[in-house]
Amino acid sequence: MRTCSASCRSSVTPATAFAECSLAPSPRQWLLLVGGHALAAGLLAFANLPWWQFGAVALLVLANLGWQARAFGERRSWRLCHDDGNWSLVDRDGRSVPVCCRVRYLARWLLVFELDDGCRRRQVALMRDGCAAEGWRQFHVLARGLVRAGRGEGRFRAG
Repeated sequence: MRTCSASCRSSVTPATAFAECSLAPSPRQWLLLVGGHALAAGLLAFANLPWWQFGAVALLVLANLGWQARAFGERRSWRLCHDDGNWSLVDRDGRSVPVCCRVRYLARWLLVFELDDGCRRRQVALMRDGCAAEGWRQFHVLARGLVRAGRGEGRFRAG
């Protein structure tokens, strides 16, 4: 098993030594995904395109919806864990992969993490309604600590 480099190790001391949250998309994320694609397809009706161009663009919108839904479905079985300063992704089989975690956006209702395992970089959005209350609180505290320590690059919205 690979170990995460010292630069990826968190210096935040959480309220508990272990925090875990499922990366399954929240109901609000599914609503935004389907609603955004439906809005794009609906706006095509006002584009005054020939039928073959309308069909091609509508097919692209549907293909993108399918690709995004598949990616959401893969995330359903993942868990993000923080244990004593180390971040890891746990898949459905229980295999743990150490990741370097950076905070890309932080708000009261939304966390966006960038997870890098050395082979692949993923950006994962967590919404408040997709996590258990205690898991959300722990990850929000950890993310705020990363941002304040200068380890969470990106945008921070206090409040």
